[in-house]
Amino acid sequence: MNRTPTPRIKPLRLAIAALSAGALPFTAQAIEAGKVYFATGNASLVRDGRPLPLRRGAAVESGDTIETGNGRAQIRFRDGHFVSLQPDTTFKVDRFEYEEQKQEGKGFFSLVKGGLRAISGLIGRKDREAYRLKTPVATIGIRGTEYLVKLNGGLYVNVGDGSIWIKNEAGELVLLAGQSAVVPGEGQPPQQTDNKPVLPPEQGGGGGEEEGFSSPENVTGEGKPDIIPQGLTSGSRYALANVWADTCCFEGTFAGGSPSQPVNATFSGGALVAWTGPSPVTVGAIGNATATDFGSDAGTIGWGRWTGGTLSVVNGIADTLDDDMHYVIGIPTATMPTSGTASYSLVGATSPTRVGDGLTGTVNSGSMNVAFGAMPSISTTLNLSLGGNSYTLNDSFSGPGDHTFSGFGLNVSDTMGNCASASCNASLEGFFAGQNASHAGYSYEIYDGFNNSRIMGAAAFSQGGGGGRGNPP
Repeated sequence: MNRTPTPRIKPLRLAIAALSAGALPFTAQAIEAGKVYFATGNASLVRDGRPLPLRRGAAVESGDTIETGNGRAQIRFRDGHFVSLQPDTTFKVDRFEYEEQKQEGKGFFSLVKGGLRAISGLIGRKDREAYRLKTPVATIGIRGTEYLVKLNGGLYVNVGDGSIWIKNEAGELVLLAGQSAVVPGEGQPPQQTDNKPVLPPEQGGGGGEEEGFSSPENVTGEGKPDIIPQGLTSGSRYALANVWADTCCFEGTFAGGSPSQPVNATFSGGALVAWTGPSPVTVGAIGNATATDFGSDAGTIGWGRWTGGTLSVVNGIADTLDDDMHYVIGIPTATMPTSGTASYSLVGATSPTRVGDGLTGTVNSGSMNVAFGAMPSISTTLNLSLGGNSYTLNDSFSGPGDHTFSGFGLNVSDTMGNCASASCNASLEGFFAGQNASHAGYSYEIYDGFNNSRIMGAAAFSQGGGGGRGNPP
């Protein structure tokens, strides 16, 4: 694969949204509001009254309506706003405007039916009137937030981080992190409640304690267990978080489904070489790419990077790696701790890569701290060096209460001062692994607004720290 340095990432490949599988037409007048991160089942996009299949990487515009049917969809908007739509949901982008240089705009949306999880972006941070989610019974506004919404006769809301307000003609209510509310019906005021809305479980989830895994065990000549850390073995029901830049869709895709969707994984020589998700999600095979940076810890969590060549991904469609794919994979925690705290140390990471020129860097340090509960409070720090600069991701966010977590618009600083004069932020998606959440890992993307560049990687953590098993020489 030939790589030539580029000082600026080119506009994302709009032809994909228009031409891929005959999915979504694109006109010169259309202004892109965001892109489809992930889509399953018979999810569709309605544009100008015409339903179209929803595809990963497809452009979403003002006026579009997304109907998930029996599937799911995740949309990332240009300001970093992230929306995860549940089955049987109808969601409309009423109006979206965003000026990247000013980091200002307007985001007006409607939830007609169903449920969603949303993490706000830059819109609404300066002007709280610039963001609205309208439902049949009330309107929701944000104050820098993560929240859940379920519309089922009444409106049920929970705040994960930040705060929101709920308003209709009968009253107004402000909710803080951890609080829930219900609007029983049209014309009834919002009321605070202790009952958190429950969204449908992820497709293919459930199951017993680490079902489908067989833990390898080496023994010494005396029949005693060997203390050498074990790698992961091929099997089912793994959690996978991965990120890559490709020629199919757009840079920094959290592809292959979310970590809540179990995958069948195949390993060779300690490296992940293939995975299959719940149909019709995604499959991935290393093809003629090269496995590198791979390692594992305690037979519970592993990490690695595919570089160069092609891989088979997204329902078997061959995809050319524009740069690299980074992954972290592990045995998901079946029963999460409901209380207490834990500190995690970095046990392994891939070499971060910059999209466009393929420049490789180094992860210097990392940690996680978690306060477990109904919605765990998670903080993480990750420091890496690349291209003569040093970046530090350092922020906190809330998890949904299961083994998964995600963060968007996270704080990033750097030693060269780029992030002080231009916006830098990070996104990550990850999971807890092992019994009692002994491990954790995430894939991440850092955006450097000064250079208009993106950096990707994956990292794994352990409550014990150390002991990671790297790839053989």
